[in-house]
Amino acid sequence: MPYARSENSFADATTKAMHAVGGEVLAGACGVSYSRLRQCANPMRGDVINLQAAVDADIAAARAGAGCPHFESYAAQLHKAGVLGGFDAERAGMRALIRSIAALLREAADRMTAALEPQPRLYGVAA
Repeated sequence: MPYARSENSFADATTKAMHAVGGEVLAGACGVSYSRLRQCANPMRGDVINLQAAVDADIAAARAGAGCPHFESYAAQLHKAGVLGGFDAERAGMRALIRSIAALLREAADRMTAALEPQPRLYGVAA
């Protein structure tokens, strides 16, 4: 019977990384045995992999297209504790900046396309 793993727990993150990469491959990337990795994925145990192994596991998982489960767990726990709240305004500002850059690039591409047409248009008006 499988164990229920709490969302954002390190056991859950280790399990996600193992499923994404494969237990033996992930163990090799982390420099631990497969048995040790399975112990860390078991929520009934208090075992955890060290920080470097977690970073290595996240790199392997990201390369397999599964994101960074340990980092996401760590960030969620810090956010829940209220120590990451100051980043929300920065993220909102960054999103707004990216949106404005994307709009500028779209407009520039439209103008370049119009200029390359057989009968160039300026600002959408045929010459």
